[in-house]
Amino acid sequence: RHERDRDRERQRVGGRVHSSHACDGRRPKRKQLIQRQPALLRWSVGLLGLTLAACASGPEPWNPSWGRSNSTLRPDQRPELAEARALMDSGDHARALEIAERLHAEHPNDLDVGVVFQDCERALLEPGGTVSADDLFRRRWYARADATPTVATLVLAARAETDAIAAENLLSRALALDPRCAWAHYGVAHAKLGQRERYRWRVARESLGKALDADPGHVQARRLEAWMAAQEGTPVATAALELWIENTLDDPRVAHTIRVEMQLDLATRWILEGRSRPAVGLLDHLEGEDHQRARRLTLLAVAHHEEGDPVAALDAAIRARETGAANTLPLVHEALLYESTFEDVDLAMERWQQVADLSGETGDLADLLQQLRARVRIERAQAMALEAGAETP
Repeated sequence: RHERDRDRERQRVGGRVHSSHACDGRRPKRKQLIQRQPALLRWSVGLLGLTLAACASGPEPWNPSWGRSNSTLRPDQRPELAEARALMDSGDHARALEIAERLHAEHPNDLDVGVVFQDCERALLEPGGTVSADDLFRRRWYARADATPTVATLVLAARAETDAIAAENLLSRALALDPRCAWAHYGVAHAKLGQRERYRWRVARESLGKALDADPGHVQARRLEAWMAAQEGTPVATAALELWIENTLDDPRVAHTIRVEMQLDLATRWILEGRSRPAVGLLDHLEGEDHQRARRLTLLAVAHHEEGDPVAALDAAIRARETGAANTLPLVHEALLYESTFEDVDLAMERWQQVADLSGETGDLADLLQQLRARVRIERAQAMALEAGAETP
């Protein structure tokens, strides 16, 4: 069915839509040719230039710290931790767990090690009967913290907790043991954002400030700082994301999936600021990445559109739709392109109808708004068709 739809689309827009299944891998001719350079070089150069430009008004510089926040891991053992993370990211969870478990046994109070060990353990945990894997994981770590209530076990138990208030209670116990624990303050900030309190962002920011006072180079706290800045759209958001990505390159304490998400956040900021060309470079560099593939392709479609290349934009939107993710944005983008650029009312109405059908199933507020938008477009098109029919002699 996808191939049949694709053939119809290629015919209607003059055969210019690129097929992601084509054996020769050629892309449609661009209206504005961009000099072809290695993707990584292209976006890295852009990243460096934008970072230098933002230095005067950007976030305070920081460097990742080791040896703080109850860290006992020796420098000569960091390659072992890096190996465990690399195996984890490649999907070899069993071998990763062997290394992480050995390091954790030697350094039970080191939370940098404990987090990697916990991630490996969670990846191998299977559901037990009617109990979910998340619930089994939560019970396991709560039992460990209950048996040996140290700062490390309490923080890790909070990290495994599925309830934000319960996590905060565990972290309060950890802070009672060590009021300067950066991991615990960072955890409180994270837990606050998961609650429904009116001033949760303000309280989370205060807790995050305490974490960074205790450890200015805390990688996870700096990540949350950059994420919050991006969510709020503050002037330093883009520079904060750029700095975090630069400082955590090859850091074993950062999962590959987290790096991908932060790079997608950065691409979003660049597009919002009118910097679509470096965004295209960054998104092309992530080509083939499975994690959040639909989001990446959707952003790529928007970036190409901003660059004045509707053919590439349509190609990316189609591929985003074909990931199968329950996401209306690729369909909306397709509909808009068919309407405004390719002037194909029939295909546009098909996509608007799909938006209306899909949005009604998800119940998400943003999708419900897209459903309303789709229905308005469909009703307007139907009214115009009736009016045109009435005027025909």
